[in-house]
Amino acid sequence: MAENLNGAVKGFDGKQFSRALKMLRGSRTASKLAEEAKVSRSFVSKGLSGLLPGRPSVRILMKLTDSAANPENGITLEMLMASAGYSDEEIAEETAAIHKSGSNIKKIPIEAAITDYFGTITQEPFMALLNALLEKGVDCELDMNLRKNKGYFEINCVSPENGQSYVGIPVFCQENTAIQDVIVAMSISLMHIVADDRAKDQVLYFMTDNDQIYEFLSEFMPCPPVKAAFVLFTEDHKTFTKESRKKATNGSMPEIFPESLVSCD
Repeated sequence: MAENLNGAVKGFDGKQFSRALKMLRGSRTASKLAEEAKVSRSFVSKGLSGLLPGRPSVRILMKLTDSAANPENGITLEMLMASAGYSDEEIAEETAAIHKSGSNIKKIPIEAAITDYFGTITQEPFMALLNALLEKGVDCELDMNLRKNKGYFEINCVSPENGQSYVGIPVFCQENTAIQDVIVAMSISLMHIVADDRAKDQVLYFMTDNDQIYEFLSEFMPCPPVKAAFVLFTEDHKTFTKESRKKATNGSMPEIFPESLVSCD
């Protein structure tokens, strides 16, 4: 069956889309993915090889991320659209229409998913973020607000002139925890955060110990509507060795303090 592609568009990178599609495919063959998603094998093969002439239509991406296609590693429609070069505005418009129609939505037992995942996380990453902020000169309250039922923790500034709060979301691959479950838990946590009226004053940190997740979040995840958002990588859950900052929807990067949490040592 022939698949319609939009014309070549500025911003479409076949190799970038290929990386996301490979994560979605997981260990399956191209033929198996095509069969489950009900798209042509030719389309899947070209997509995996980075040879598509233009970005895929939203209709095709919906098929690939539908529950019937069994997308792996937590790849969502929003993530796949971002990897295909769709703008934040286009993604927001399409996903709003989908939610309104009620299609392509996988119902998740929110409290259970968050509680099960968050219960596997140790205190180390929380203390790592707090210590990194303190080392950079941020005057923080030592009492962190651990919102276990919502999957994140918040560190508030004592200094009233700063007005920022620092929010950490753990995106760690604990033993026996699949990447897909981690991404689902992260997405649910993020929904709680952006629904808060204080989101515009929050600096958000996605913390992970998985290179694949770090690269994926750095490249494909749109910036949520917060003051600033970073992806942090740690190997030992004690210090952060690399980071990437997400650009706001309008392309801006507001001045924040601190600018970086990576140690200079």
